[in-house]
Amino acid sequence: MLVLQPSSFLDMSFFPVGEDNVYNPKVLSVSETAGITYVEVNVKSSHPFVQKVALLAGMWNFRAELWNRLHWPTKQCIESLQLTLDGLSPFDTIQLDKYAPTPNSDIAQTSSVLQSLITSTLRTPKSTSSSKPLNNLLDDPYQSLYSCKEYTMKNLFFIRFDNDTFGPTVQFPKMLHGLGLQGFGKLAFNANWWIQQVQIEKKFGELRFLVLAQCDFAENQLQTLIQNTTKLEHLSLRYVRWDGVLAMPEPLLSLGYFPDTNASNDILDFRVCKRLHQIQTRLNENCNRAIAFLNQVRHLTSVFCVAFENIRQHQKWLSEVELSTLETWDGNNTNHKNFKVIINPDDLILNPIIIRIFPIRIERFFPRDSFDFLDCPFWSKEAIEFIQMTKHRKLLLR
Repeated sequence: MLVLQPSSFLDMSFFPVGEDNVYNPKVLSVSETAGITYVEVNVKSSHPFVQKVALLAGMWNFRAELWNRLHWPTKQCIESLQLTLDGLSPFDTIQLDKYAPTPNSDIAQTSSVLQSLITSTLRTPKSTSSSKPLNNLLDDPYQSLYSCKEYTMKNLFFIRFDNDTFGPTVQFPKMLHGLGLQGFGKLAFNANWWIQQVQIEKKFGELRFLVLAQCDFAENQLQTLIQNTTKLEHLSLRYVRWDGVLAMPEPLLSLGYFPDTNASNDILDFRVCKRLHQIQTRLNENCNRAIAFLNQVRHLTSVFCVAFENIRQHQKWLSEVELSTLETWDGNNTNHKNFKVIINPDDLILNPIIIRIFPIRIERFFPRDSFDFLDCPFWSKEAIEFIQMTKHRKLLLR
């Protein structure tokens, strides 16, 4: 007997709503290659798709207020979560570290009940009516009746829109492999609950991937965070502000540095970072800092991949960015057959100096969509599993 299975919907992400009168799931986005990718659901609905697929899936996008109101951590297992917090959230604590109980399941289901699940359909927009219905993807029924015996959240991306306020206490999971923070500020990083979890409880001790975007650190706040992520393999600093010297950790294999427009006091130190394999940057908002970064890491013989996200300025869309201070990469690594540069073809045409800066064969320049984290051969087992999960779930690693 066959029923809908969450394993059939690896590319699907769910957006919960709190309205009790919503019964049918609503398709928000459809891809020609992947089918239905984003679905809005009422987690209280008894619709068979919600109960048999959505509630057993791993990727969710929540508003923090709704997360707390539904007491979600005590009800379901979530492998990957995007959480959004605004300044109007009327609560003191966000619990992300609770263990989910074993879900109740009635294995002795009749054939007629299972068949009724198969015939259930989703309400889809007219533009997607030609897409294959979700319930065409079927699997063994008993695989859905698994027990969630431990808290399984591995990836958390947390967005704040009020980084100048204290905000609520956040209780982070302990076994995260990937963490993204956007819009967090100095007050949060100086809060007792943050210091307790980072330095005392070591909540980020298993972290492999750390993505920071539009975050503002004071004094040694960022340095302390990095020191307490002792297994970190990928770090992304996107428009992040900090003071002083930031030492790159020894296990680091991948680094994205996208300097903030006003960055001036941030310094990167690579003295103990001997395994760095790939770097990413953009020459856009702060070209001087990005060029200084490239000039610094060109001496690292471990680097075999340089990826440019962008080499344009918004106000000079068709003008060449000034790259005269960019130094030539003429070390031993550029002579290696596996060294490569990832760059948009249009950026390479507009900035031919890049070909001189990187004296490699023209076939070693690759387009942006060819960049693959798995090309690095040194990832740990946990990191590989995480990268594969993000590819299935359409999560962004950058």
